[in-house]
Amino acid sequence: MENKIEKVQKRNGSIVPFDQSRIEEAIFKALTASGEGDRKRAKRPSNKVVQFLNRRFKKAEIPLVEQIQDIVVVLFFTIFVFIHINAATIYINIKNINGTAGSNAYVKLYNSEWALLRTGHTDTAGLVTFALLDYGTYNYEVYYTGNTLEFWGRGENINLSSPTLSVNFTRYCPYRYIYSTPGSSVLINEQLTYEITIKNPLSFSTNVKVEIWVDRDKSSPYDYHSLSSYQSISSNGTKTFTFNFTPTITGTYYWKMHVLSYNDEAGDYIITDSYFWTQAFTVTNSTSIPITSGRMVFHRYSSYDVWDSKLYEYNFFTHTLTEISSNWTDIDHPMNAHYSPDGSMITFMGVPKGCHTYSCWDIYLWDFSANHPINLTNCNGVPDEDPKFSPDGLHIVFKQNGDIKIMNLSGVIEKTVTNDGYTIEESMPYFTNDGKKIIFMCNEGALSSINLIDTNGTNNIVLVDEPSVQEMYPIIRDSMTFLYTRWLSPTDDHDDIYLGYLDGSPLSLLPFNLSTADDSVPFPNRY
Repeated sequence: MENKIEKVQKRNGSIVPFDQSRIEEAIFKALTASGEGDRKRAKRPSNKVVQFLNRRFKKAEIPLVEQIQDIVVVLFFTIFVFIHINAATIYINIKNINGTAGSNAYVKLYNSEWALLRTGHTDTAGLVTFALLDYGTYNYEVYYTGNTLEFWGRGENINLSSPTLSVNFTRYCPYRYIYSTPGSSVLINEQLTYEITIKNPLSFSTNVKVEIWVDRDKSSPYDYHSLSSYQSISSNGTKTFTFNFTPTITGTYYWKMHVLSYNDEAGDYIITDSYFWTQAFTVTNSTSIPITSGRMVFHRYSSYDVWDSKLYEYNFFTHTLTEISSNWTDIDHPMNAHYSPDGSMITFMGVPKGCHTYSCWDIYLWDFSANHPINLTNCNGVPDEDPKFSPDGLHIVFKQNGDIKIMNLSGVIEKTVTNDGYTIEESMPYFTNDGKKIIFMCNEGALSSINLIDTNGTNNIVLVDEPSVQEMYPIIRDSMTFLYTRWLSPTDDHDDIYLGYLDGSPLSLLPFNLSTADDSVPFPNRY
């Protein structure tokens, strides 16, 4: 600004040009010392000082430096009050996608032209405060400061026209929605699968990548590191990213991951969600298994209600484990598989992809020489469960809507063994070795029993019925005995495996059961 003061006299008597920036610097240092430093805020008060000097001294008059310093000191209190009277405050309340407070978030405040003004961190309540601001328009960006800086989003065109303004922000960039990981204990050379589902809360489609690391010592070079190709995720939609990893060394493994979303302003993919190293699984040597022949089929899921079960087959001769359901893209939650007598096929229960309700359960048949299973019950609208092959391999007994039925391998029901629905539920059927009778669980919970019935539905007799004890999952062992699972007692619901007799001989609690753990679902056959 124009002023009358062109020169000043220093203490040593020398004459030097007047420099307003020195006053501005002094005010800035004073503001900084008080914790409210702002170069822009120091400029306006320095103008006020020059205006006062113009009134105090005549044109061409040369004041002493000490005179100017005295005036600055006298006016500083007035200047400080001026700053506060003409200042405003923005309060930004940060929340995570689930509505919880975004504590330790890093917030950048910009002016209307996106020039960086200040930065700050949220407190434990998710609040960050920017004080001593001029009225005007502001923008801000929000990051989460964990082990990796995550971009959560931005606020634009915030109009500050009153002394205080409160703004609410909720994280809106793509993030990890659900995920499926291997179990805690796996075998060497077993193929493991990570499935990471990402959700896009944005109001428009965006491209997303996922990057994961799996390693024993959490440092480079990594045992496994992969960056996916991008997938486009629609607004409020989800996409699943699949990673397969086969550990070849025993030990304890850890994993971490990043979600990377395309950002138009950056012109690149930036991290919008991340998870740091956490223990994943322990790999043991499969050669310690004493069995050297045969195969075993089983299922594994993270939680029954997540509908993420997968079917695996372990070959005891080669000591290899294979996920046999990996390419069944139209089937979810396959489980409870059973080999045909010659081992060439399995039957199992599952649901059509995305149909995650009880009535969606269907019975499938898969020939190992075929590419894909056949849906035998074909989405009939009622739950079909617990399939088992007949001894001749030509029929399958199963539970349909609370009753036991028998169908051929084309899915045609040939016999309805029971027909009382859920009045008394019959489940978990299994043929006897001669194929003439079926052992099954009758009723449920503490009212259950193990029964035997002819395949034509006659001669339904009770084999085991301990009062107030759940008995379930009977499996025929040979022509005389069967295995089943039951509670230890009416007051101890730990599952234990018992040996039962078809002729009614006394039961045997098998010696390998642990009283402090659940032992269940036995199966004696090998193929």
